[in-house]
Amino acid sequence: MLHHRQQRSDKMAAPSELEGYKPTSVQEAWDNHFEAFGSQNLDKIMLDYDEKSVLRCFCHSDGADDTFKGVEEIRGFFDGLFKMLTDLRSEVQAGSIPRAYC
Repeated sequence: MLHHRQQRSDKMAAPSELEGYKPTSVQEAWDNHFEAFGSQNLDKIMLDYDEKSVLRCFCHSDGADDTFKGVEEIRGFFDGLFKMLTDLRSEVQAGSIPRAYC
């Protein structure tokens, strides 16, 4: 289970990446999310969430089913997750993210 943390990740998007992000298709949003996850870029992945967003995480190892609502809780989820993970760029590019992470 991940614990909510208030501190920011050291892997953040450059300001130019954040300005004007308005995906016009599901594919464009997915591409942002996929690249942000692979590079563990907290600011970039958070572009895909707002205060109405709900993230559910089921952990296969212990059966935990956690719910995170709004940007603060979801940001805390990804911050904790990224701190647990290694650099995933090679796995994301290959399309095979290990299932052991929850």
